[in-house]
Amino acid sequence: MKNGFNWVFSFVMVVLLGTTTVILAATPQIDTLYTIQLGTFQDVEGTDFEPLRSIGYLYAENAGGEGLQNVFLSQYETRAEANRIIEIIKDRGFGDAFVTPRPQGGGTPQIMIQLTRQNSYEFLDWTKLSKAGPLFMELEKQVVKVMVGPFEKVEAAKQHAATLQDMGFEGAFAKVVNSKAIHPVTQFHTIFELEMADLPEEEETEDTPAPEEYGGGPDLPLTDTSDIEAPTYVFETPEILYPKAPGSVGKGKRQSIKGLQQFLKGNSAFVGTVDGKYNAKTAAAVSLFSESNGMYKRYGLIAAEKAGEVSELTELEATIAMIETDSDKAYKKLEEMESPVAKAYRAYILFMMDADVYAKDVNGLMNRAIDQAYEGFEGEAPFDYKASYAYDNLNQLVLHTRYIQAAVKDEPAAPCWLFLRHKAEAESAYEDVDFNLQYCHGFMEWPAITLLKTISTDLNPDESDMPEELLEKEEQYRHQRNRLFLIPRKLKTDQEEAIVAWNDALWKSLDTRINKDRFFAKFGTPFKMAYHKAWMELEDYYLEKGFESYQSNALALAVLQTVVGTDVQSYLEE
Repeated sequence: MKNGFNWVFSFVMVVLLGTTTVILAATPQIDTLYTIQLGTFQDVEGTDFEPLRSIGYLYAENAGGEGLQNVFLSQYETRAEANRIIEIIKDRGFGDAFVTPRPQGGGTPQIMIQLTRQNSYEFLDWTKLSKAGPLFMELEKQVVKVMVGPFEKVEAAKQHAATLQDMGFEGAFAKVVNSKAIHPVTQFHTIFELEMADLPEEEETEDTPAPEEYGGGPDLPLTDTSDIEAPTYVFETPEILYPKAPGSVGKGKRQSIKGLQQFLKGNSAFVGTVDGKYNAKTAAAVSLFSESNGMYKRYGLIAAEKAGEVSELTELEATIAMIETDSDKAYKKLEEMESPVAKAYRAYILFMMDADVYAKDVNGLMNRAIDQAYEGFEGEAPFDYKASYAYDNLNQLVLHTRYIQAAVKDEPAAPCWLFLRHKAEAESAYEDVDFNLQYCHGFMEWPAITLLKTISTDLNPDESDMPEELLEKEEQYRHQRNRLFLIPRKLKTDQEEAIVAWNDALWKSLDTRINKDRFFAKFGTPFKMAYHKAWMELEDYYLEKGFESYQSNALALAVLQTVVGTDVQSYLEE
């Protein structure tokens, strides 16, 4: 458990257990747990909630007379965890569900015997379990612990645990729990199973004598279920998922602003000193040109109707992308796929749900994925793919997922959410390698970039019948633009020199055409304005990310090349 321990409970445990010959560990208690209440129902049965079974464990409590019951789903340590699940519950038809706190204060220590600890959706043999005595359950997210008790003394619990072990409950052990954390097992909880014991609310069975007292100990290991069906888990979504365009122009000199001022001055819109600072005169000149140049204004209206870049994903890529918003659905779809990459992302989902609980499943999926991806591999691999690995940290899991992706034919594009959720791990895994990244709601949704692309498309003489090599280049630019948006890195010196030279060559060619051809100037002039305005916003974007001025300028030009590069290629070749 995390913070907020109930120290009163812990103190009572010391007093209770200190007089015995064996001290049992009591799990520290959180002050408040949170559960999801589905509602209050009359004569309800567990099967009425079948659509929710994969999400967590269902339990009911009496709500008064006439068969009324309050029905709940699982327990969570924080309200945020419960809130992440409740939206899925509502989507499955239980619109009245709400999160309710369960204060843990005021509970009393109970000495119990834990019989089993299993995932909430796995089969529980209630017929066998009921032979152990009155059953209770303790919930922990997607895990249910079944136990019997309570007992008055630790020694009696230990002795009875040995009896239960002889009866076939090999993992039975004594433990201490808070009375507020356990719930009696009734027919409601067992109704899902084919073999159901007729369990009373609080009666002892005749199969085993009632013991006198109970105690505590370590949790049971999980059974290895390598093809486990994952319960629902939804990753927390930040309020602003993807970076946005800068809201205003920052202070200081900019190479992009200097070019903008020179352009506006050449078009009689700017009167002042070309100093690279975005001052009131520069802002007024931008407004004047935007309103007075009819072609630029027309393109602005056309660009406003565009929805941005459309991302074409394979089924595997789309399913991986789905993990960000609906990991339960994504896991089920990944189970249907044979790709080793699908196995790796299944392992990731289980790891993020509970790395300890699903350790065997994570390890099994990842090692099978490596074997499949590197079957028949010849050459130098980035790691020992013949070894068997145990994944006890996210960094190694992300890195090996990248290795698996790189080894398969038609490597799928990496998902954007990976770099948002796990920035350090993802950037470390993908450092210094060329890879494809899915579209990330990035630069192509900025109005300035959309306007620039709208104009550059009209400038492209080959747009309607683009050569194959330029189509391939356009795809390369798209992936490069995604990386520049989400995970920008400082360009190397030779890369900076190359992009500056590309920019200089572009404007030397276009300026010559604009000055000579009045018809071309009708399109070239608005293009130049849009280019410099986008350049200015991009430069500010990278400055806000902490890059130096010269680095920001080079990165901004690199983005511009990915936007217009194929459209202006023919002019650079003249």
